Amino acid sequence: MGAGNDTVKIEKNSYITTMTLGDGNDDLRMGGQLGNYSTIDAGMAMTMCIFLDTRITLL
Repeated sequence: MGAGNDTVKIEKNSYITTMTLGDGNDDLRMGGQLGNYSTIDAGMAMTMCIFLDTRITLL
């Protein structure tokens, strides 16, 4: 996460995380039932997919 306000949105039964890094506001959204993986976008045409071994546990 970068400069600016950071927001976190968590939905029930969700295993996908999308994080966008930049100079403005950054959003971390967890939602969808779209699988068990994370996508990180660094903003400079650099995208990584990280496959996790464990499920996300929602409190």
